[in-house]
Amino acid sequence: MNTAQFWNIIETARQKSPKNSERQVKLIRKTLESLPAKEILSFDRIYDRLRFRAYSWDLWEAAKILKGGCSDDGFEDFRAWLISRGRKVYDAAMRNPDSLVRQVEDSRDDYELASMLYVGMHAYEAVSGQPIPMLDSDYPKLKGTRCSSESKLRKRLPRLHKLLGATGSAEDIVASAKRSLARATTWVGKMTALSVLDSIEILPPSGMAVLQEVTRDEDESIRDVAKFKLRQRRVRK
Repeated sequence: MNTAQFWNIIETARQKSPKNSERQVKLIRKTLESLPAKEILSFDRIYDRLRFRAYSWDLWEAAKILKGGCSDDGFEDFRAWLISRGRKVYDAAMRNPDSLVRQVEDSRDDYELASMLYVGMHAYEAVSGQPIPMLDSDYPKLKGTRCSSESKLRKRLPRLHKLLGATGSAEDIVASAKRSLARATTWVGKMTALSVLDSIEILPPSGMAVLQEVTRDEDESIRDVAKFKLRQRRVRK
């Protein structure tokens, strides 16, 4: 399998499952399981090369803005999501991570797709009956440099920072959290958005209103977290 064939599998599954990335992963696995084990292994190795290539501070900073924070594991899930978006989006992000601003309105996955990490492994094991061979190379070093200040981050990723950066005044941070909550469709996404409010020492009325709105969320655990945060804020007063 070559890189063009890899991307064709990604794109075909994506076209058949618009706005549903988990279904996309299932379709990718179905396609892979129709192939010989050696082809599945090639797919998995190409995937590894792409995620290693995307292991850079520029993309990690973009992920932090998009997700409202991003851990090591979260960055793995983010790069899996990035690859699932297809070659055009991936290549554009590699040239300029700020191009991911175009994905803000289109994404419904909170910019992560953990199941994509294992699709090749699961397909290989299903077809061969054996564990997928381990990589024979070390994990790469993180490329580039970390932004040491807010002004440098704003310069590096101006469009993302302007749209989603949870910095500036308390009202700016509340607005960023509100936008993130509006997009969030998973428990992790909602919790990440709520955590943005924790950076505000004195939460303005608009922030309290956001928490009050979340107390009506369909997920009981999310409601409980919002209620707890509201009680904490009221006690501080």
